[in-house]
Amino acid sequence: MAWWNTGDEEHADERLRQAGLAAFGLYVAAGSWCLGEIRSRSGLPQEWLIPDWFVTSWGPEGRRAAKKLVEVGLWKRVQGGYLYAWIRATNTPDAVAKRRKWWRENKAGEAGDPQ
Repeated sequence: MAWWNTGDEEHADERLRQAGLAAFGLYVAAGSWCLGEIRSRSGLPQEWLIPDWFVTSWGPEGRRAAKKLVEVGLWKRVQGGYLYAWIRATNTPDAVAKRRKWWRENKAGEAGDPQ
């Protein structure tokens, strides 16, 4: 299992504050969705893609929130969806791959978490 990490300073991040609470929620929900999508895969993408359908599944508020995330520089618009323009180092696909490897090698965390 992978975890989407939210830092203890993100509540005060000026970009998230400018984007608004709904955008902050979409930012975290999209990260959770990305991690859920890779649960059963061995390979990970280079970047997390948040598909348009995921954003629009939240209705008009989802579209507005995504637009705000792009405006403040946290997401970037790409064909078919969005990519994270800023992401916590522990949430990158590379960091998730390293944690997965560590967990496999250490029997699902018996020796502690590598973060």
